[in-house]
Amino acid sequence: ICSHNDVAPYVHNNNNATRTSGQIPNKVDRLADPLGQAIYDTAKPEFHLDGMLDDVKQKANAKYGRQQWRFFVASDAPAVKQYASEYLKGNYVGDEALMIHGLVSHNYGNDSIPRSATDTEDINTNSFADLIILSESSMLGYTSSKYPGVAALRSQCPQDIVFMSNAHPRHDLALVADLAGKYIDGRISDEHEHEHDNERSHFEDPSNYDSLLDQLRQYLPKTSRSCLDSNQPILACVCWIKQAHA
Repeated sequence: ICSHNDVAPYVHNNNNATRTSGQIPNKVDRLADPLGQAIYDTAKPEFHLDGMLDDVKQKANAKYGRQQWRFFVASDAPAVKQYASEYLKGNYVGDEALMIHGLVSHNYGNDSIPRSATDTEDINTNSFADLIILSESSMLGYTSSKYPGVAALRSQCPQDIVFMSNAHPRHDLALVADLAGKYIDGRISDEHEHEHDNERSHFEDPSNYDSLLDQLRQYLPKTSRSCLDSNQPILACVCWIKQAHA
């Protein structure tokens, strides 16, 4: 229902990310909050990706000096790698962060996603390359996740760890993913549907839609929820969150 490779461009002013006036694909055009706010933990309101990147920036600049260190970023989400690269631009060496391009999945266990043999080979190669590079870094920033945790364990040299509390952003992601499935199942297919139509009008039972929207409000971060202002709030919010995770 949304494409994770359509990246909304952001510029940074006084540490706040705002959208540029560039052309943004239709469904992604509803993104109003910075993508870094879409990686969050409702149980820990103080946590989000922007804060983690700020922490990495502060510690790396203090230890190595501004523009005296190289930045490598790994993520299942292509949009997040580009977002992090732009967010910290001017602090690290170069105009863009180092990253592995192509198919990658640090959470490979989802067999419901069809993959060719070539896709599987690319995913395995790129995921392993991410793991090696992260483990060889002098400073590693991450939150609760087995993948970067394994990279930290593999490190053979002294490595500074920038660990973001015990936030679990994928717990909220799982709830939103389940809600997205119910949203898809509850909609009435309409070949004449327009992207600016009201979402609620496409549910045979509008009360089911209202229930899903109420649940979504509980799953979103308290401060970054501009997607709810869309005329298709569930779609806008699900796409915003999905873009940040895969």
